[in-house]
Amino acid sequence: ALNLKAPLASPTFTGTVSGITKSMVGLANVDNTSDANKPVSTSTQDALDLKANIDSPTFTGTVSGITKTMVGLANVDNTSDANKPVSTYTQDALDLKANIDSPTFTGTVSG
Repeated sequence: ALNLKAPLASPTFTGTVSGITKSMVGLANVDNTSDANKPVSTSTQDALDLKANIDSPTFTGTVSGITKTMVGLANVDNTSDANKPVSTYTQDALDLKANIDSPTFTGTVSG
């Protein structure tokens, strides 16, 4: 019968342990909940409310510390469309067109 007893110093339990409560092991204030079901403290939620969603963030105020290189625009100038240069190819194509205000035609006009 003594072989069926566990030593008091460091017992090894087998089977189903019963009769032990969370209070007995110093966990009286602990709930057995998964991480997903744990509540979030008010201070943690307040801090989270100040963060932008990572999937589709909405920024307010002034964004700083980001350069055009960081977002893959290193070779882009911050100019209005009116101030952008026209490529040689585009200018050559425009030079073949008649002015819309007072066109000058060469050749035979038909239509």
